[in-house]
Amino acid sequence: MEIRGITLAAAEQVVEQVSDQFYNGNVAAHEGTDLAGVSRLADGSKGPKCKLVLRPAGRGDEGRLHRRGRRVNACDWEVHRDVMRALFGVNPNAIVVTGMSTYRGREDFEANHGATYDAFYRY
Repeated sequence: MEIRGITLAAAEQVVEQVSDQFYNGNVAAHEGTDLAGVSRLADGSKGPKCKLVLRPAGRGDEGRLHRRGRRVNACDWEVHRDVMRALFGVNPNAIVVTGMSTYRGREDFEANHGATYDAFYRY
């Protein structure tokens, strides 16, 4: 996911906090990258941007099962939702871009994230 309005260090800290609070430390941020430049945020202000991938840190329940019953190295929809909700807690005007949607601030996220649930579990 691409995160606009939050530094990579802050985003990684959010992932760690969510992981510890809800998932027994079994979620980690991988492939974190600070992206050059600044981005416009939901309120029109400017802020930093970064990119990261969520992955299970071990073999807990957060790993997704493929429809054929095999475990895949991915975090489920609820993990992504909880991390994004916490990111918007850090900056309510952040923008989060995923493969399924772009959320322009906390209000947009809360209003629209549920629509991606069925698409996430379709595979």
